[in-house]
Amino acid sequence: MSAKIKYTDEDLGEFQVIPDFLPSPEELAFKEETVKVTIALSKGSVEYFKREAKKHKTQYQKMIRRLLDVYASSQQQPPTRRLDAVTKRTATEVERSGSSAGLAKAARRLRDSGKSQKVLQVPQTDMAKAAGAMRKAGVSGTVKNMSGTKRQSISKPTKRR
Repeated sequence: MSAKIKYTDEDLGEFQVIPDFLPSPEELAFKEETVKVTIALSKGSVEYFKREAKKHKTQYQKMIRRLLDVYASSQQQPPTRRLDAVTKRTATEVERSGSSAGLAKAARRLRDSGKSQKVLQVPQTDMAKAAGAMRKAGVSGTVKNMSGTKRQSISKPTKRR
């Protein structure tokens, strides 16, 4: 058994406030759009992922999906980076960095997409900066937080005479 702790009324010294570095609940709840596929994999590969998933207490399908996502992401060349999601009418760009340069690039990709609806999805703390980046790039569309619970419409700037 360990020794008892003896508490005293000593000065604790200088305190330092540590900024909150944890992601918000909205960011944690972000669900990426997925597409169901049927694929035949080698028995050995599936057994490997099942063993590893069990060790790490996760699902083996998630591990395989993450592996494919990382590979696909690494194969995309930065100048020809594609939008995060595209449908017939909507272009969606997800920008997590919060940097002005990253938000500006995302806004330009949306502008150049040719889609009628444009969505820039960012952490809630970056929504105002994202709206500014879209306005600066001359993009009308929607800025929304990662979970989609908050959104802001951005209209094209009107030309003054």
